[in-house]
Amino acid sequence: MKVGLEKLENHKGVVVRVLLDSRAIGLFIDITFARKKEFKIEKLKKPLLVRNVDRTANAGGCYQEVVNASVITLDRCSRRT
Repeated sequence: MKVGLEKLENHKGVVVRVLLDSRAIGLFIDITFARKKEFKIEKLKKPLLVRNVDRTANAGGCYQEVVNASVITLDRCSRRT
């Protein structure tokens, strides 16, 4: 599925292919991709522990950064942090 990601700081956007995970509680973006596409990355005040479906801690560790962007699909716009 293709969606648009709009950078809130300058309203520039990119169109990307995404993988939807119906069990995910939030929206996640690869940090390398975010840097490459020049999204503004901010440090979280408190790291967010990531858990797997079986409730074990994720091997990738805690999330420590956030990207603010609008997610645009064909039928609606949703702003997420």
